[in-house]
Amino acid sequence: MRGTKKKMNSIRDYVKWILMVLVPLILIYSGISVASAVSFRHQIEDYAETFMDFYMQQIDDTISNINSRMSMFVLSENETGENLNKYIYVIETTDNMALCNYYSNQLRDVFLMYSAEYGTYYNFFSFLPEKGLFIGANANNHMEPKEWETYREDIINKLETQSLVPNSGTQYWQLVSGENGYNYILKLYYFNNVYVGCWIRPEDLIEPLENAFKDYRNSVYLYDADNSLISSKGPDVSEAAAIKESFRTIPFKVEMTIADYGLFEKTFLINMVLSLIALAIFITILFSAAVLYKRVMKPIKNFSDNLENIEKKQLHMDKIASNELVELEQANAKFRQLIQTITALQNKVYEEEMKKQMMYMEYLKRK
Repeated sequence: MRGTKKKMNSIRDYVKWILMVLVPLILIYSGISVASAVSFRHQIEDYAETFMDFYMQQIDDTISNINSRMSMFVLSENETGENLNKYIYVIETTDNMALCNYYSNQLRDVFLMYSAEYGTYYNFFSFLPEKGLFIGANANNHMEPKEWETYREDIINKLETQSLVPNSGTQYWQLVSGENGYNYILKLYYFNNVYVGCWIRPEDLIEPLENAFKDYRNSVYLYDADNSLISSKGPDVSEAAAIKESFRTIPFKVEMTIADYGLFEKTFLINMVLSLIALAIFITILFSAAVLYKRVMKPIKNFSDNLENIEKKQLHMDKIASNELVELEQANAKFRQLIQTITALQNKVYEEEMKKQMMYMEYLKRK
């Protein structure tokens, strides 16, 4: 009993199998790439939002502490406050220049200590209108002395002209528009004919946020309560994640934008390149399969057909082109010679058999 003949797969079957494997793999890879890009962007946003919350909380705590410290200073509720009031009283009442300079330096050292405690961006000062004396120091390493002098002159001018209104009874700080764009955020107290306050540049308030994301293209914007832009740091960023929050202790808002570096565009481009590579590989496979079929599979099939013809005693044999497989053509030629020999032998046997029959017929006639 003959065994079951194994089903043979054609080139078309292999091509279909390759497509069934290749296309889902490309789709799966594209989906994973897009999901990774989305996840990466969400991680950036979550990290930025967490850091921004921490930063806003730190600023609010610092502002609250400064407000409390300045209030105790004004109300002389602790030893430091009493000493500062003593310094101011001596400076205001004495005619001794040496004594005035000594206590002015003492007061200036206290303000520098406050700046070191709360941050060098915060500039503490006092102004005595009757003497026209401004006491303060530049603790900000990022501010040139000439620029600090510009802010000092603007504060003195506005206090002398009473353009600045003290806000001792509130916790909020006010935005002051200085000359030539030198704006600053100010907290001002007034007691016993003396102004005491603290100021900071808007760009200094948001610089820590901008510095925190140096590895990314990001921008930080500071807005007032009316959503008017006060200051910004960093390049303008489009198509980026944006986070906006408000301070609790000062009437300002911060918006931070973080660029995604064209993450989705790059992911799409990468997927397109990989898809084109896969398509090129697929076309190469198809071309190789066609060449294989023409140069190898077809000659082998012809050779197999020739052997099958021999098995069926059909002596017709198709010739294999000599520019395809030389070895198969040589084997096919040998088989053609063998068939020719067999055919000649069969003819000879047939002729001998016919002669034998003729001789036997003549013998019977003579008998």
